[in-house]
Amino acid sequence: MLSRKENRNMDLHDEVSKTLPNGWVWTRLGEVVEILDNKRIPVNTDEREKRISGKSPSELIPYYGATGQVGWIDDYIFDEELVLLGEDGAPFFEPTKNKAYIIRGKSWVNNHAHVLRGINGVILNSFICHYLNIFDYHGYVTGTTRLKLNQSSMQQIPIPLPPLNEQKRIVAKIEELFTRLEAGVEALKKVKAQIRRYRQAVLKYAFEGKLTNSSSCHSEQRSGEGISEIVTQPSVANNDLPELPEGWRWVKLGEAAEIIMGQSPPSKTYNTVRIGLPFYQGKAEFGLIYPIPSKWCSKPKKIAEKNDILLSIRAPVGPTNICFETSCIGRGLAAIRFGGLYKFLFYYLRNVEREISKIGTGSTFSAISKSQISNLKSQIYLSPSPSSRAAADCFRDREAIFCG
Repeated sequence: MLSRKENRNMDLHDEVSKTLPNGWVWTRLGEVVEILDNKRIPVNTDEREKRISGKSPSELIPYYGATGQVGWIDDYIFDEELVLLGEDGAPFFEPTKNKAYIIRGKSWVNNHAHVLRGINGVILNSFICHYLNIFDYHGYVTGTTRLKLNQSSMQQIPIPLPPLNEQKRIVAKIEELFTRLEAGVEALKKVKAQIRRYRQAVLKYAFEGKLTNSSSCHSEQRSGEGISEIVTQPSVANNDLPELPEGWRWVKLGEAAEIIMGQSPPSKTYNTVRIGLPFYQGKAEFGLIYPIPSKWCSKPKKIAEKNDILLSIRAPVGPTNICFETSCIGRGLAAIRFGGLYKFLFYYLRNVEREISKIGTGSTFSAISKSQISNLKSQIYLSPSPSSRAAADCFRDREAIFCG
């Protein structure tokens, strides 16, 4: 007759179909760890605050919960390296988030994390931790709004067990690769910051009239509708505004473009089966440059045409996109119709998005009115047609950088 442990091992091999390398075996977590849950003591926030009041930082001990440190306390339960695995409140079904982590030294753990110690000479704590962070917890946790991994289910988790020296090599390699990844992430952050600075420098030069005078962009002189033809009598005094290149001038946005304020149609006219026009309510539907429809409207009230600039006018104020087809717009947006040179204005509005956001008013949430948009006299300046077109061409060639 088979022992209970042999029966469990047979069941485990039936449960796990993955083949392991030579020398590895499948076992269950409860067979290779000591579970120290009975030593946990939860202490509420108010009590912890009383206990640490007046204490120096050197007297404080980390207080841990399901996914990491959640505070400080004045005493400790453990003083060693341990693995903590979330019992409830951990992101069990989110593959990129950690469910387990290592703690070292003096610590206090509440009852939202299981406390595990790998059996000495059998398994490494770090090996356990890495494995538990990639394990599929479907079938092991219960609950809907707040998932829970009880102790009995946790003990049944299957885990591959290599020889101890192999575990050490695996952990060393993981940590080496993680170090490289972290260095790569930091490098990407620096590159992103440099791109932002480059983007702002390009925009600044563009709207000072310097971009198209350099060798970095070339554009043929083309005929067609120009801004100089749209605005013949600009009404903005230049007294308090920065000096512009020859041929440029300051105008109010309302003088150079048509502004259409959005209006939300009845909700019964919304649908997700593409009946009617794409419906955009606000910044939530914005992509990098063009909006992404998720709803349609069968009876639109306000319409944006292709190449209109969509301006978010309610919480938040300032972000922009370009409308790529005739669409319905709700009250969170305004459509700015600027004709053939729409990209010139689009990138300018992106350049001054922060300034536009400061114009928004409201106690509950920030918003901007049609009158405020029309009178953006300190935000809009225009060049003659060829220069504007050249700048817009440069922007089109660099969209990936501007919006990255």
